[in-house]
Amino acid sequence: MADQPLSLPSAPDDDATRLGALLRQRLQADEETRHHLARTLHDELGSLLTAIKLDLSWMRRQACAQDDKVQEKLARVVGLLDDGIALKRRLIEELRPSVLAHLGLRDALAVLLDQAAATHGWAVQLDAPDPQPALPEPMALALYRITQGALDNIARHAGARRVAVALTDADGHIELTVRDDGHGVAADLLGTLPAGAHGLLEMRQRLLTFGGDLSLSGAPGAGATLVVRVPLVPASPG
Repeated sequence: MADQPLSLPSAPDDDATRLGALLRQRLQADEETRHHLARTLHDELGSLLTAIKLDLSWMRRQACAQDDKVQEKLARVVGLLDDGIALKRRLIEELRPSVLAHLGLRDALAVLLDQAAATHGWAVQLDAPDPQPALPEPMALALYRITQGALDNIARHAGARRVAVALTDADGHIELTVRDDGHGVAADLLGTLPAGAHGLLEMRQRLLTFGGDLSLSGAPGAGATLVVRVPLVPASPG
């Protein structure tokens, strides 16, 4: 069966202005919440974990060298604490990706794919222009979040072994493509919105802010392809 696009429902035209304003407010509030949580993790939890590690390291040095059990337990606790600190750093990056702010979308996508490959055992590929086009920060963040969501969906549902992400700049648009070789899209779901597809709806909501849209195509057993197109000149807020 040839690939067919999965169409997502759109709001009536007379509601578009109000919907766009509500979406911008909600997405801004979401990002502000993420930023607040990231700062709290960095400042408060980070300081707490560091202080605990310093005290445990001191206790380990003071413990009787002949007491192997005490030394073993303290070493284990310090190791667990190191794992907690590493988890805190990963959570901060997911909430507020510093690489996106410092290096741009292309490098942020590369890091995201490398992390996914390490976690899920995928073979990954990134095809993106270098130098990359200059994008407004909110647009770059939206494309990053959409890629995050797409990779999460692939990990949960696709059973894929290979994932490819492409970012192109043509005809006044930025096009983001995420392709996998997983289970594909079931034939009875093509042309409809699958139940529980809130992830796709959230992606589309992000794109409406910039006048963009997305399509999903695939065939059973032949993988799926998500294509996102965003005009480089964003739509007027209205």
